[in-house]
Amino acid sequence: MTIDWTHFTPGLSLAGGMVIGIATALLLLLAGRIAGISGIVGGLLKLHKGDMGWRIAFIAGLILAPWLWQLFNELPPIQIDTSYAMLAIAGLIVGLGTRYGSGCTSGHGVCGLSRMSPRSAVATLTFMSTGVVT
Repeated sequence: MTIDWTHFTPGLSLAGGMVIGIATALLLLLAGRIAGISGIVGGLLKLHKGDMGWRIAFIAGLILAPWLWQLFNELPPIQIDTSYAMLAIAGLIVGLGTRYGSGCTSGHGVCGLSRMSPRSAVATLTFMSTGVVT
């Protein structure tokens, strides 16, 4: 195994992880909500009064963050080597998986593990090992 030293960015990776951790902790402490993306997006589909503002702000932040990053640094090139149909099928499969698993990688891996949830530990081990095998 070799390391591509020109694209090795431990400082930026650490900073990104810290921002994710701080945002996750703040959402839990200030709003009492877990920062699981599938749950946040799923909640947008269940029109509950008074629950939409923070969800929309969270998703808007995810969408706007790359544009903000471009003000200071170049975005990495995006290369997709498959069809839109295959991307749609893959997205549906991931969506079904998050429903059956009661959460996604961010909900279980970031938030669940930090709360020492046994269910999240099992879910995270399952999707990580499946990813490695795949």
